[in-house]
Amino acid sequence: MKSSKINKNLKRNNYLARLWSRGWPWLVLVLPLILFFWQSIRLGRVLVPADLLASKFPWKPYFPSDFQIHNFFASDIIDSQYPARAVARHIIKSGQLPLWDPYTSGGKPLGTMPIYPLTLPLNILLWLVPLDIGFTWSTAIRLFISSITMFAFLRELRLDKMSAVLGGIIFAFNGFIIVWLNATAGTTLSLTPLVFWAGERAIKKASGGNLCLLALSVGLVVSGAFLAIVLYVLYVLSAYLAFRAIQLARQQNDKGRILRKLILAGIAIALGLALMAPQLWSFGDHLSLTSYDDARSSSQRGLVSEPLYNAIRYLIPDYYGKPATHDWFDSYPERTGYVGILPLILAGLSLFLARRKGITWFFAGVGFMAIGTVYGLPVNQLMGRLPGLMMAPSTRLKSIFALSVAVLAALGLNALRESPPKNRWRVLAAALIMIACMAGVIVLVENHWLSTASSHVFDRTLIKLLQKDALAHHQFDNLLLWSLWVLSSLLLLLLWARRLLPPRLLRIGALVLVCADLVGWGMTYNYPVPRSQVFPQTPGITFLQNRPGFFRMTGTDGTFYPNMPSVYRLQDIGGHDPLSPDRH
Repeated sequence: MKSSKINKNLKRNNYLARLWSRGWPWLVLVLPLILFFWQSIRLGRVLVPADLLASKFPWKPYFPSDFQIHNFFASDIIDSQYPARAVARHIIKSGQLPLWDPYTSGGKPLGTMPIYPLTLPLNILLWLVPLDIGFTWSTAIRLFISSITMFAFLRELRLDKMSAVLGGIIFAFNGFIIVWLNATAGTTLSLTPLVFWAGERAIKKASGGNLCLLALSVGLVVSGAFLAIVLYVLYVLSAYLAFRAIQLARQQNDKGRILRKLILAGIAIALGLALMAPQLWSFGDHLSLTSYDDARSSSQRGLVSEPLYNAIRYLIPDYYGKPATHDWFDSYPERTGYVGILPLILAGLSLFLARRKGITWFFAGVGFMAIGTVYGLPVNQLMGRLPGLMMAPSTRLKSIFALSVAVLAALGLNALRESPPKNRWRVLAAALIMIACMAGVIVLVENHWLSTASSHVFDRTLIKLLQKDALAHHQFDNLLLWSLWVLSSLLLLLLWARRLLPPRLLRIGALVLVCADLVGWGMTYNYPVPRSQVFPQTPGITFLQNRPGFFRMTGTDGTFYPNMPSVYRLQDIGGHDPLSPDRH
């Protein structure tokens, strides 16, 4: 009896141990989401930037006179994405397919337009619950999918669980996704790790299940609706599968078998695109009615690049101001690609240690190609010749750089775990060199603005502010914050090098630092609002809704910003659409 009871207890303990071993990464990946969405969880707020309505009529008189708008750069959500879903929701409830929007621009395509990701499966949540709530929680689910699929991909590369979790958090909360959180660019990028996970599985074992997974994942990414990022991802995925096929052929000495797997993976990708063919075909037809092709197919070589001095925003994301303080003087989302300080250090260490040389150098090359194109390095002209890359500004390639850094940072943390004790001081020296390079970038940018004396930046440089003794300026806060992340990262590595910090605690410390950095910064950009602020009903709107007969209207002098009347099912001759037909 006693032995039987002991065996039962052992089995139960083993079961609980296995359950914990499998479940703790999921728990750790959920914790940053709870922090990021705490106001939605506790206060019932929604992640819709409806506070922007305070600057527009007919809502403006119903907000307090001293009301402060948090972020003016989130306007695409309330004048494009949210209204499109509101119209689609109404049409679906009437028992029809949301193919046509009768309310905006005198009528325009809706369901066939990829700029409104209505075919995204996660949208089912928007039809089942109130739209503003669905908008918020579909975002949370998407961020979780982003982190868990990046975790799965890194585990498929045989990284330890803690390193894979770190990569998942870095990717889910990278700056590109955060500033385009509810826009199609962020939606598409957040689904990207799924295709790499499916592709890695398919190239290792081309089973029917893995190939179906790859096809469905490609279709899902296309449904994210930002076709420029879809194209970037397909280019990188194709190169990755070819690279892995070469690696596996050398390892297994069976070129024919690996070639068959590669061909099957290519067929799966084609099937994934075929799943979305109706939408892609309709979009291509619509595109032919616009001047978009002519505008993008100029005779210039290469893509329009970003000035190099903007690279400082990878170190100090708010160097040129931030939306929350209303002192930013350029397009904040277009210039943002922040991935955190420790992730950059770990990514650099992955190159120094290079435990998995092939994978490491592949993603390093991809990241260099992406960032080199953004900042006008010679690779820019080569990238500009690839079909389709003229579809969007080169700044959107920051999405691919974020993907590369997330993978490299995870590889770097994993390499630290595997690094022999004799290499630890060399690793610390390499980290110090990278930090010195970061400081050098800051000094170079400071000198640039001091030498050019640009009126809108010169007085905000750190050196000029030191001369003016303006210690309260937020620029010093930015430098202190950068110093905090650098010194904290350095302290972790120093304790590890001196063997005062076990590898497990090093990885836990890295997770805490990355969460504090990226999640904390992301929360300052995306601010949830009370549900009462989301397109409230006003007497003027009620008056228009109650007018009998058919009529179309248009707003003037900031009344009814384009697309917004469609939320109330009012027909407007105006509209906000980057792909409006030439007839408009």
